[in-house]
Amino acid sequence: IEGILFFSDLSGLEAGEEERKNKAKAILIEESSRPYCLTNESPMRLIFIKLSSQLFYFGIAYHHISGDAFSTKIYYQFLTDFYNNRQNLDEKYQCIGTKDYFEALKREEIYSDQEK
Repeated sequence: IEGILFFSDLSGLEAGEEERKNKAKAILIEESSRPYCLTNESPMRLIFIKLSSQLFYFGIAYHHISGDAFSTKIYYQFLTDFYNNRQNLDEKYQCIGTKDYFEALKREEIYSDQEK
């Protein structure tokens, strides 16, 4: 996804694991800190960094216009559900109006008691 997805493969670096992790953290900070030009790029960036065949870093950076603390929780819950291959993602994450959304919150359809 051009303009949204940033991928960096550090697995081939002739460096130790700790050095690759430090480089990955620097990339995450750099991509997260880079200013947005909303006239020609997405207000969200997905950052994947491969450190080895089994170790990846993932980050999400977004302009405040595309999310806030409330929606961030939903983003991460969706990604967790997607990663864990949960069923019925379409039903759980369908677009609903604000009034309906708050009613769903009250009915605990979106968050469990632990997350409220």
